[in-house]
Amino acid sequence: MLTICLSLGTAACYGTADFFGGLATRTSSVTKVLLTSHGVSLVLLLIAMIFLPTPHPTSSDWMLSVAAGVCALVGLLALYRALGGGHMVVVSAISAVLSALVPAMVGVAAGEQLAAIGWAGVALGLAATVLVSAGAHAVGADSDPIGRTVVLSIVAGLGIGLMLALTSRCTAEAGAAPVVVMRTMSVVALGSFVGSGWLRQSRPGPGGPRQARPSGVARPSFLPSRPGLAALAGCLDVLGTILFMRASLAGAVAVAAVLAAQYPLVTATMARIGLGERLTRTQVVGFAATLVSVGLLAAGR
Repeated sequence: MLTICLSLGTAACYGTADFFGGLATRTSSVTKVLLTSHGVSLVLLLIAMIFLPTPHPTSSDWMLSVAAGVCALVGLLALYRALGGGHMVVVSAISAVLSALVPAMVGVAAGEQLAAIGWAGVALGLAATVLVSAGAHAVGADSDPIGRTVVLSIVAGLGIGLMLALTSRCTAEAGAAPVVVMRTMSVVALGSFVGSGWLRQSRPGPGGPRQARPSGVARPSFLPSRPGLAALAGCLDVLGTILFMRASLAGAVAVAAVLAAQYPLVTATMARIGLGERLTRTQVVGFAATLVSVGLLAAGR
């Protein structure tokens, strides 16, 4: 029961973090939102490290963490940009399928065995991606073109999936060090980019300062401002990671993975209630297939 509760808490944290982060990018640049979110999460992670067992990463762990950090940054930039485009349900579904599919395929390529239930998840996930992308023009007239959303979602899923595949190769002695390395890399890279942008804007030039990208959907009044949303996303991301680590230690890892993988349902529900996103019947079937396929992939590994 403890594993189930912790895993469902993980899904709630990750799904809500994606919603808040995507919503924040509708009134601000993706880089600034990610910088705020990852800056907050890095501080919280460093504090949490005080209470966690001392990590002892190997040289291989460090290299895997750096590579995973690059993949994570690319994937999350694409994810937040896509989530801010007005098709949150489509984005969460496609990225969730690919982020579960990529580690499974990397494992197979490395010689691991994927159970029959896992292969069923692969087939269902590919079908779900097609279904959830169909008819997405019905979500909203002010949304990004569906073609751009799908491409960004694929990039996000591949980046996050590769990050998960790389970090899964780290030793148990590495502890939370890989996550800290990834967050540090993103904060340094995003901070440098945002800082250089501020320097360019401070110089006189034609056209004046660049305005924030307009959004077709207003932020619900009960939610905090953009920096608050980004900070909340960072807090929930760290909380979700800690809950999943505890869930994995408290019971079967497969059960924890299957339940935590249902986080797109949280994002979709919040987008439907808070933003009024609508889906066609085909997309509803595709989204349901997404949840099943992700669970099958997690259970089949």
